[in-house]
Amino acid sequence: MTNQFLPIGTIVKLLNLKKKIMVTGFLMKNENQVYDYCGCIYPEGINDEYKSFHFNKNDIIEVVKLGLVDKETQEVLNKVNNYKNNTAN
Repeated sequence: MTNQFLPIGTIVKLLNLKKKIMVTGFLMKNENQVYDYCGCIYPEGINDEYKSFHFNKNDIIEVVKLGLVDKETQEVLNKVNNYKNNTAN
């Protein structure tokens, strides 16, 4: 798995989870921990039963479908990667 962040809309499989997850955000804080990603169950999305999930790169076991990468997406991914690299311990 690459150290680079995946674009919004990417569909992944996570360790110990049967449902697929779609990436919906980056660097999400939950209480005192910052996670690499947040996402929702795919294809159901966020609803009363399925809330947002927080997970890290090392939880991803498979990239099922990569989200759209255009110029604007690449600019955002570059910013997120630079931020994460500059704040890494």
